[in-house]
Amino acid sequence: MCSSLDAERVTEALSEEVRVRLGPIEVAGEVASTNDILDDDAIVRDRVQIARRQTGGRGRQGRSWETVDGALCFSVLHAFPAEAPPALALWAGIALIERLREMGLGQPCLNWPNDLMYGSAKFGGILTECRIRGGQTRCVVGVGVNVEDAPELDRQTTSIARACGQSPDPNHLAAGLIESVVTCLVRLDSGAPDKLKAYFEPYDGLRGSEVHVTGPSQTYTGRAQGVDDRGYLQVEGEEGMRQFDSADVRLRRL
Repeated sequence: MCSSLDAERVTEALSEEVRVRLGPIEVAGEVASTNDILDDDAIVRDRVQIARRQTGGRGRQGRSWETVDGALCFSVLHAFPAEAPPALALWAGIALIERLREMGLGQPCLNWPNDLMYGSAKFGGILTECRIRGGQTRCVVGVGVNVEDAPELDRQTTSIARACGQSPDPNHLAAGLIESVVTCLVRLDSGAPDKLKAYFEPYDGLRGSEVHVTGPSQTYTGRAQGVDDRGYLQVEGEEGMRQFDSADVRLRRL
């Protein structure tokens, strides 16, 4: 799949509005991190970087993101005129899940805060990194998805092809997912919508599950109850409802 990625074909599959906004699309062979490539002071416009393979991909909390043949890795750079909107990874995740469903690629869901899932198996993730430079907040949204195959890890993983029984055209897939993220970021320029909870709920893969949550200052076990409009995870346990804005979440083994 990776070798079939072609910058010209990806560009042609984008809408005219997004194509003009991004400029030339680049597809690299192997890079350390697509996010790092876009973390460059010289870049002043929206831009996307695609790679067939990453050797130093990152996840949340310093974890590594392992890629295998048949993965799609890309990052999108967008500069916000002031602060970055809250819950950026959640908004990007919602946009990606909606586009995959529109493309007929099954019923993926989103596990708070940034895991792309088919049922209980992960097939992708999102990493957002923001820096204030020159009075703007420059945000890079990195996305990695398993398209054909999935790495063997200590938790269940899958791929789009394995979960759906079909292999999407790589260039059409890349264009669709890139466009979903770019469109999301541009819309957030005018402010995040007020009702994140309502947008997220149809795609919430954790709601109702027993979870063990480890945050910066507390650990809690209970039943996931979705998010509030700030994007905080809500967990109901023996001591009532707790909210988490940043945490590591694991399904509790009963």
